[in-house]
Amino acid sequence: MKKLGFTLVELIITILVIGVLAATVAPRFLGNDSEEATALRDRTLQVVRNVQLRAMQNVNDTSCVKITPSTIAPPAGHDCSNAVSTAFDSDQVVNAPSGFSFQTTDENDAAFTQIQFDNMGKPSNIACNTPCEIRIKNVAVCLQQEGAIYAC
Repeated sequence: MKKLGFTLVELIITILVIGVLAATVAPRFLGNDSEEATALRDRTLQVVRNVQLRAMQNVNDTSCVKITPSTIAPPAGHDCSNAVSTAFDSDQVVNAPSGFSFQTTDENDAAFTQIQFDNMGKPSNIACNTPCEIRIKNVAVCLQQEGAIYAC
């Protein structure tokens, strides 16, 4: 006589497959802000470091990066007196997606809108004896007076 139903092994395998799918697929559908914020922080870190390297390699250039709540990019014509410009390659511009914004604080907890680097790669227009921050939700890019730029 053949009995109908599932064996214990079949039930365990089914539960394992559902568990793996829930752990890998659910965050994609529900959205994971911390992963997106970390990716945005890493892009910001790359852009700020690129501008710092530009200042160190071309000492006759006043290299800076402009920061708005929605965009981080060099100014038009790489002239620090101009407004932010998104007319650069995508590796030089970071746009915050919906739900994200850039918030800056210097050592006095005051906001800043640009970072200008000298020929040694040090920020010359903001005071960063304690780390200055470009914050994106729960992650940040930190700058120190000596020129160190790192994820914090």
